[in-house]
Amino acid sequence: MAAFSYKGAQMVLGEPDPLFSRNISDALGSRGLKDLAICRDAESLRLAMVPMIDLVLCDVDLPGMDFCETAQEIRQSALGANPFAIVIATARPSAQADVGRVIKSGIDDFLIKPMTADLVVRRVGTFADGRRPFVVTNSYIGPSRRAKRREDGSDDDLIEVPNTLRSKMIDNAHLSQLRQIIDAAVTAVGQKKNETRLKAVVRLTQKLLAQQAEHSRAGEMRRTLDLLAEKADEVVADHKDSATAHVAEIAARIGKLARRISSGSGRPGNVEVSLLARLSDAVVSSFTASAAAVEIAHAIAGMVDKYIGPE
Repeated sequence: MAAFSYKGAQMVLGEPDPLFSRNISDALGSRGLKDLAICRDAESLRLAMVPMIDLVLCDVDLPGMDFCETAQEIRQSALGANPFAIVIATARPSAQADVGRVIKSGIDDFLIKPMTADLVVRRVGTFADGRRPFVVTNSYIGPSRRAKRREDGSDDDLIEVPNTLRSKMIDNAHLSQLRQIIDAAVTAVGQKKNETRLKAVVRLTQKLLAQQAEHSRAGEMRRTLDLLAEKADEVVADHKDSATAHVAEIAARIGKLARRISSGSGRPGNVEVSLLARLSDAVVSSFTASAAAVEIAHAIAGMVDKYIGPE
């Protein structure tokens, strides 16, 4: 750790114990950190997140805080200026927070108290070597905790994210450079979310085809149809007011058809399930702003409307 200086780094410590926070402050201070924001409750931590913070070290039982919600607020750009800040949770074995939920909340690391300040500094220092890529979904952004990859491709949406702590410690990056890097990464995460929702529509229609071939129960297929309709609505929201509004046109028909099939009695018909699969392929292939893609999307939407008829 002697090779690294934390000079210029911005860190927040959410810690109700004055003795432990003083030990952490002294240990990091001896390595160059000058501005450690020490927070005793949720309100003070939220205020401390206003600048571009590089690392948050926080007790999961910090007064007034739902730690998991706060972690995702950071990741979803709803709290603070750096959604890619390294977040390390700390907890005593008697912690009241759900530890399993905390580990899945988007944090980078988890430390059990009591621990020495030197151990904390060493764990912080490991991020000089890099960090895990993030999973991006509609409801979760954060490091992947999956030991094995899924066979359906649903965990393929990984993205490399900035590590401003490393950038300062190793690369001596300036604040203006870091702001540009973060802004570019936020844009990339937004695009990845859009791609993820499109892929979810395709996966669900493929699942529906498999359920049809396996003669699954009507109730099971209806659950898939209802989820497909929800995901189609998310795609509509992503694209309806953009240059790719024609994507929203097709997605809206997927949602409409899925709801119509789900509301019927018995198992869905082969023709309708096949049509949903074709529409999901069309919504992915139309993901451009070209004149041809727009024209084709309009034509597909018109044909589906004729098939479905008035509601």
